[in-house]
Amino acid sequence: AKTAPPKPVLEATRTDVDSVEEEEEGGSEAPAMPRGGPLQPASRGAIGPVLRTTALRPDDISKRLAQAFQNLPIAVGKLRPSARGVFKNPQGVIRTQLSGDYYAIFHEFGHALDLMVTKWSQTNKRNTLADELIALGAPTSKPSYTQKQKRQEGVAEYVRRWLMEPDPVRLEAPEFTKAFEAFITSGNPVGQALA
Repeated sequence: AKTAPPKPVLEATRTDVDSVEEEEEGGSEAPAMPRGGPLQPASRGAIGPVLRTTALRPDDISKRLAQAFQNLPIAVGKLRPSARGVFKNPQGVIRTQLSGDYYAIFHEFGHALDLMVTKWSQTNKRNTLADELIALGAPTSKPSYTQKQKRQEGVAEYVRRWLMEPDPVRLEAPEFTKAFEAFITSGNPVGQALA
């Protein structure tokens, strides 16, 4: 009997996700994340305190985050071919091209966090955090994106990278890391799910 290869383990910490089959109508959506980018395990290093202390599989991380967002559904398909994933706001649905694409899922959770909870991309327009977010968002931003859209992409990419490769992103965005990790310890249920 063949056994499935083990799933990659990423740093983080535990829940249940409902699948949405029908297409949601209307509402604004975060810019779609373009295709590409490998799923990479988080590195383990001694660069500041990594708040997550338990190693979990990516599917456990996404379930825990979905529950913290009041069972935010993660659906597959019904995207334009050029999009790897999208967060639909205000419906609060994450859609990806492929099931189990944690690179896209974690990125879209970043959009959900920014648009539904923290509003970092809206409140940091002309400061060090804005500069860090724009730099982080550059790889997933189209040339036509506004500064606000680039900041939104920056938050989404920061969340994805913090979950998948925390040490490098913490070095690249030290000021945003302080704000992000302060949010995690603030007692907010979504922040607690990230801990």
